Amino acid sequence: MPFIDLLSALVLFLLITAVWVQISTISASVDAKGRHAISSTPLGNIHIRVVPSGFDLSGPVHGLPSRIPRLSTGYDLDRLGAVLAQVSKRGGNLPQVAVTGEDAIDYGIIVKAIDAAKSNGFPSVAVGVN
Repeated sequence: MPFIDLLSALVLFLLITAVWVQISTISASVDAKGRHAISSTPLGNIHIRVVPSGFDLSGPVHGLPSRIPRLSTGYDLDRLGAVLAQVSKRGGNLPQVAVTGEDAIDYGIIVKAIDAAKSNGFPSVAVGVN
């Protein structure tokens, strides 16, 4: 009987682990290495590129600044959030936001840029690779 108890506990543990892993995953897809995409950001999207000097912004939105410079204290996430909030308040269909960063950029800054977009009403935020 102890062997059956051990097997039932093991099956229960594996089922719970499988559900936990399924719930906690982040969906992401990356093109195969070596392939060059024609455009990393489809037309109609806001593209935020995190560079050592700040944030480079591009997109079809009128009045969108092309650059948010880095402050002496770090990246200006407050201004990025304010710009994105201004775009989301215009209404209509919100464009998708794509965030990319250079290899030298700390991944935490990219995550904070994603959080800035999500917290300002953009439902679809993509992460790109350079």
